Amino acid sequence: LEACTNEITLGANSKFCSFKDIYFGSTVTNILSDSGTGNRLRHCISVNATKYSENIIQSATFAIDSTGVKTVTTAHALWAAPAISNVHLTVQENTNVDDWAYNLLKVESVDATNVVAKINISTASLTVGATARLGIYASITP
Repeated sequence: LEACTNEITLGANSKFCSFKDIYFGSTVTNILSDSGTGNRLRHCISVNATKYSENIIQSATFAIDSTGVKTVTTAHALWAAPAISNVHLTVQENTNVDDWAYNLLKVESVDATNVVAKINISTASLTVGATARLGIYASITP
């Protein structure tokens, strides 16, 4: 926590504080308490807590030598579930082939742990065992 920016003392044990911005770099369970000492910020007028997190990851590989919808589930490693609108997908080459195609790529769902994406392989590669993967950008914005 940063220091009080607007501290008003109303008595020996009574202070009012307002904070401009508080930034956290890891999971916070209670921003108004120090669980080690039991000290608490009392009478807080305003706290603008901002926690931004982002991650760029690659999925496991999936087969492109057969047609059909493939479901790709990947852990996003963020502190909470991002909004679907904050998850972006790209298709990345794993096997060096260009004889396949897809006609659907979407984020199916997100939760506190995973991004679930679907891709429909509309034309299969003739290379047996050919694979691709997804590049995933996920973020949590205040």
